[in-house]
Amino acid sequence: MTLAPQWLKDRLAAFVDRRIAAALERRDAERPRPGPAEIAGRIAADPDALRALRQGLMQTPGVWGERDRLHVGENVHLVDAVLNTSSGTITIGDHSFFGHGVSLITGTHFIEKDGIERQTYPTEGRDIVIGHSVWIASNAVVLGPCRIGDRAVIAAGAIVRSDVEAGAIVAGVPARKVGSV
Repeated sequence: MTLAPQWLKDRLAAFVDRRIAAALERRDAERPRPGPAEIAGRIAADPDALRALRQGLMQTPGVWGERDRLHVGENVHLVDAVLNTSSGTITIGDHSFFGHGVSLITGTHFIEKDGIERQTYPTEGRDIVIGHSVWIASNAVVLGPCRIGDRAVIAAGAIVRSDVEAGAIVAGVPARKVGSV
């Protein structure tokens, strides 16, 4: 069995990278309204991330709503997070990281309405702001409007419904402060 030369492997990897990027662009252009979408721009810009994606070593976060309402800092690890921007913006500070299954949800519905009107939602005012070096553990849910301070830790499975001070460790449903960093 002869191994393929490195130049051939590199050309094949570049070809696959271009095909993935083109498919993502076509899919986004054909989408009639904001909906679930991968954060393709950040992945397409990083050849190592594309290789990991091809190998199945990486899961992609999903965005529900308008992508331009999502602001992600440097060195942020989102894994397979769900980011809902339908009712506000989401800002994530540098060096923050998430466990699997994290949900950031700006969206809500009007509880006092009935029928089809109950399915409508506000489009502004439920922003989520996450500081730098924040750790949000697996399966945590953050509901906007909410601010999470720098270096805070959100425990696995917590449901955050209000602001979290910098350096706080919160856990539970609803999330409550259980310690400090």
